[in-house]
Amino acid sequence: MSIKIYKLHFTTPVHFGEKRLSDSQPVIAADTLFSALFIETLNLGLDTDFLLNDLKISDTFPFFKDNYYFPKPLMKIESQHKDETNYKVFKKLKFLPVNQFNSYIAGEIDSTEAERITSDFQLGEKELLTKVSLQNNEKEGGDAEPYSVGLFRYHPDAGLYFIAKGSENALNSLNEVIDALQYSGIGGKRSAGYGQFECRITSDEKVIDLLTQQKGEIIYYCQQLWRKKTT
Repeated sequence: MSIKIYKLHFTTPVHFGEKRLSDSQPVIAADTLFSALFIETLNLGLDTDFLLNDLKISDTFPFFKDNYYFPKPLMKIESQHKDETNYKVFKKLKFLPVNQFNSYIAGEIDSTEAERITSDFQLGEKELLTKVSLQNNEKEGGDAEPYSVGLFRYHPDAGLYFIAKGSENALNSLNEVIDALQYSGIGGKRSAGYGQFECRITSDEKVIDLLTQQKGEIIYYCQQLWRKKTT
């Protein structure tokens, strides 16, 4: 079994919503990613067996330049800095660099470092685009109705990555599907051109070592992030 990292550099804004059209999220969960891969596999006329039985994928996570990030774990951290008082800065932390994940778990990161991490994390900006629906006007002669679409625009050096684990045949099939998905896009409102990306596949040994190390909490955390398929 091999592990590959797929880095998605988005060339257009994305619409990763939740319940409302005006929602805009910077990341997507593995079930949404799996659904996009499954549909694209069917569109290509390929067998879906590799997705269902021979491949594991993670949620998507952000990267900025050469830094890979994980979401901050929702767990109590015992700080090693007994004189620490600025706890508000830790609440602002949403994501942690992978290479500092174990340090955070161990309580070794102080408020100054936490503030620096937040400052360095430049993923992109949310946008709210107002459009006009002509459906009622065409069908019933009514007034055009405005509506808002939530978008997220990534910085040029930022994007999302996910981790895939499987046989060489499964990863080769995944590469073929990802290559096509770049142009059809991922997320909502793809017919408007949103969600298109360029994919770069890496086997960055330093990152993979961090993701598969046998010591520390990060290996346990990664195991909780793997997804097999939607049920």
